Amino acid sequence: MPKTITGSIGIFFSKTVGRCGRESFACGGVKVIRVLFGYKYLRREITQIIHHQAVLPIKIDRKTLAGDVQRQILGFLLFYIALMTASALIVTAIEGDAAIGLVGTAATIGNIGPGFGEIGPGFGEIGPMGAFADCRWQPKLFLSLI
Repeated sequence: MPKTITGSIGIFFSKTVGRCGRESFACGGVKVIRVLFGYKYLRREITQIIHHQAVLPIKIDRKTLAGDVQRQILGFLLFYIALMTASALIVTAIEGDAAIGLVGTAATIGNIGPGFGEIGPGFGEIGPMGAFADCRWQPKLFLSLI
């Protein structure tokens, strides 16, 4: 269990994104390639603000991504972020604890396994190891439906 908030955040993001390197269906999280695309897209948009006339294609593996593929990836990323945010807010409102809301939602939607802190294995009853035993019935129902 990490002792600092920086360590906790690092482990959370590596579990949410990092374990989804090449799987096509085994992980429900955002794949690393989509995070790379999001970074390249944001970098391109910032550069185009400075250089209005620049034509900057987004390339992954030396291949330019078509506009429709870019829209599909951005749509997925925005939907995933919106779903995670809304679900985390709902579970936080029900449970009264932001850590349970965020990490419990990430464990459910992203299939990241047990969380950390109160949500990790051996530290509490939330997650795949403990079957969300300490949560009220409302978050259990909500997380099972998303």
